[in-house]
Amino acid sequence: MIRESLKQILGAQNGLRPVIESLAQAMGAPIAVEDAAGGSLFGVAGGGERLSVAHEGKQLGWVSGLAGAEAVANLLRFMVAKEAERKALGTEVLHLYREVNLIYSFSEKLAALLDLERVAQLTLQEARHLIVATDGAILLLDEPSDALTSAAAFGDELPGVSGFARGKGIAGTVAATGVGEKVIGVIVLASTQPMAYEARELKLLNTLALQTATAIENARLFERTVQAGHERERLLSLNQEAEVARAGYERVKLDPATGRASYVSAGHINSLVVTRSGDVVPLGSTGAPLGLLPPGLPYDTTMIDLRPGDCLVLCSDGVPDAQNEAGDEFGEARLTAIDACAGVAPQFDDITLLVFRRLASIGCPS
Repeated sequence: MIRESLKQILGAQNGLRPVIESLAQAMGAPIAVEDAAGGSLFGVAGGGERLSVAHEGKQLGWVSGLAGAEAVANLLRFMVAKEAERKALGTEVLHLYREVNLIYSFSEKLAALLDLERVAQLTLQEARHLIVATDGAILLLDEPSDALTSAAAFGDELPGVSGFARGKGIAGTVAATGVGEKVIGVIVLASTQPMAYEARELKLLNTLALQTATAIENARLFERTVQAGHERERLLSLNQEAEVARAGYERVKLDPATGRASYVSAGHINSLVVTRSGDVVPLGSTGAPLGLLPPGLPYDTTMIDLRPGDCLVLCSDGVPDAQNEAGDEFGEARLTAIDACAGVAPQFDDITLLVFRRLASIGCPS
């Protein structure tokens, strides 16, 4: 209570001065009220007893008079206590409004963040607005090692401290006390100046911790989603490169005059030689797909001799990969019936066939 409190109590807005005047008239004796420094606030001292008016150990003033002084002093003490209670309640309501407003604003800011470090920094910033602290840190728990590592910190003491672990020290003990809940870390606030934190401040910090935990989990989920997306893109790119390499390199050099051919296949599907007697001879791959192994590795060359009436059948992978309405693949065993297999299903991939036949009389491809 400030020194002028008795002056305020006797002010016109409180209506107490007329009450004291009426009491003095009824008792027929002068009554004087002074502040703590002895300055006159009401009436003129005419002797008699001098009674103290104090609140919570602080001297606020005096009441003196021959009669009725004690009643006036008791009335002033009562009114001072009520005024103090009113101001304390107003201050508490103001603090609560400020805290609710800050927490609401904090929730809105958190909702817009998906970066873990920025979430931690925002939390400490808001905590410093609500709770007095010279140092602070957010320590995140690593489950396999039980280590608590700093995600954000401020001050001169905590940022330089390391070696936090679950079950060790104050922060580690707090991390180990989560019962029925998943503990992902700890918020630590401290002061290098002697002070005692109250239950109200602990409740505020707990509210911030609950909101921050959700935001951190969201940030981690977002980070994992982004990483998974990048990994999928990487694997898709590798797969596309492998497909291009596998389907894009198959070389055949054919001498039409002799029917002799050299064949190299870098992971391509099997090509075929269909002899004039109807036998089917597959031509397998002679090396790994391009791009999957370091450059410079040699590829084997297969030599084949096409006799009059033999056919060399080359095809893209869209032929065996063709699918019907049920999703069944055509396969390499049915190259001669691809259109019947696909039916009206949309084309799955490029479908290309290249057929050479050696003629008996000319010896050139047709």
